Amino acid sequence: MNHLAAPVIYRHVDLSYHNDEGTFMDIYRERMVRADNPNRDMHGLDETMFHKQQLFIDTMIRRPSYRIYVSSLIWTYMWMDDESEADQLRLWKAFQSLVNVTSVDICSMDVQQYYVNPPPLFHSATKIRIGGRMPYALFRGILAFPAKLQSLDIDNVQGWGQVSDRVRLDHISSLYEVRETEDENLVPITRHPGPMIGHLLPLTGCCTKLRYLRITSVGQDDYPDHRWCEKREKARYTEVAKFIESVKPSLERLHLEYGTEPDRPPPMGFRGIEHWKHHVGRPMDRRFIENIIPTLSRGPWPVLISMIIRGIGGTPTQTAIRRLYTPEDDAVFIGAEKGLRSALSKDITVVWERENICGFYLLEAPGSAYDTES
Repeated sequence: MNHLAAPVIYRHVDLSYHNDEGTFMDIYRERMVRADNPNRDMHGLDETMFHKQQLFIDTMIRRPSYRIYVSSLIWTYMWMDDESEADQLRLWKAFQSLVNVTSVDICSMDVQQYYVNPPPLFHSATKIRIGGRMPYALFRGILAFPAKLQSLDIDNVQGWGQVSDRVRLDHISSLYEVRETEDENLVPITRHPGPMIGHLLPLTGCCTKLRYLRITSVGQDDYPDHRWCEKREKARYTEVAKFIESVKPSLERLHLEYGTEPDRPPPMGFRGIEHWKHHVGRPMDRRFIENIIPTLSRGPWPVLISMIIRGIGGTPTQTAIRRLYTPEDDAVFIGAEKGLRSALSKDITVVWERENICGFYLLEAPGSAYDTES
């Protein structure tokens, strides 16, 4: 079977799902959307991306001499309905064989939640971008060699609810009924669905060569909101701060961006106005200022060149404004930005833009909720 005319053509492999513009098309809304948009159109995926991926996997397994020519990999991960565990094992075998890959860009669009835990992957990677919804084990497998990383981009990564690896957390009336846990090495075990938490703890202190860090994430815009837990969110922002603290000695560029979901239609009968509470500002802004800004303001930053912050202090959605919402005092953001700039060296370029550039989505599992009235 002729997969290749010459092995060198696989030096850069792009087997992600995209159109000519490099983004995902939602034909129902007739506009461009991100890969993590739950309304994206998946028509034809199995005939296009998946078929090409299988050809690549076959080639890497049957033509071992070609593996050394792959230095860059862009991949969209999905579990297809007709895949078996043997298919996943072949995928991990192919990935493990890419001994010279230095750049990895993986977006997970998994919807099935059935998977085989990957082994440690990409031991030569110095640049990794990872995004989408995935099992925690996949995140660990891709970032199994943090000591070699020079560039890390974590793009709105969200995890499946799990009791443990390969055991999904079934829908329950309240997520408060199940406590999140980790093992003695801080590896996440039981986790609620939504933005990942605990995934950075095993990496903290290990990324000693990291020069570029970008973290983007969806944030809580409205209050109360049955999908968010105040205690969990505080821990999530604190975890980011601790990771940033650990990479200060080598970090040259830092980019943090938080944003809200697109406006949603008013819920039908889920919560009446009697359950709404007067609230000031967006919870995501307060959590960032209280839990991350102190770390950013505290030196030393021996080699930092630039710091970009986007989305903190941005415009609230109409969903939030429809409820009992009072805008945050602008002095809070002015003071936070002024304090940060004065704390950092004049040689460090600081960009603080109130509005986020990326769009964000919260890919929670339907049926699971936090009891925000507790």
